[in-house]
Amino acid sequence: GSGSGQELAVLIQDETANSVAFSPDGLLLASASSSGVVRLWHATLWVAQPVLLRGHTEAVQLVAFSCNNKLLASASRDDTIRLWSLPAGTPGPVLPVDVYVTALAFSPTRADLLVYCGANKIFTVATRDEQPAPAPAP
Repeated sequence: GSGSGQELAVLIQDETANSVAFSPDGLLLASASSSGVVRLWHATLWVAQPVLLRGHTEAVQLVAFSCNNKLLASASRDDTIRLWSLPAGTPGPVLPVDVYVTALAFSPTRADLLVYCGANKIFTVATRDEQPAPAPAP
């Protein structure tokens, strides 16, 4: 059947949300804000206050969860992609980037493989000390 369209919750943040993403298990919701803060909401407790993930110095444009629900990536106008360990949102590695990131995604089968797009290119990054799989031949 079709959904009722009933509003479940209104999540308030102090500034513009540039993007949102659900974790694959549906338990977390991340929002990227214009202030540089990433908000991590517990999707089963809509009334709870979000965890604030601070570290970016400019607007956060994009957020993405790894397929195993253990990492959150955030891309910012400060030329970095930050990784956060979940569920607590503990700061992890900071990946410098030299392009404006227009898309951000983890592999659906490899939790350590992050892909981002910018400047008419697609980049793959291993988030651990493993080499990403070679790209298929054209």
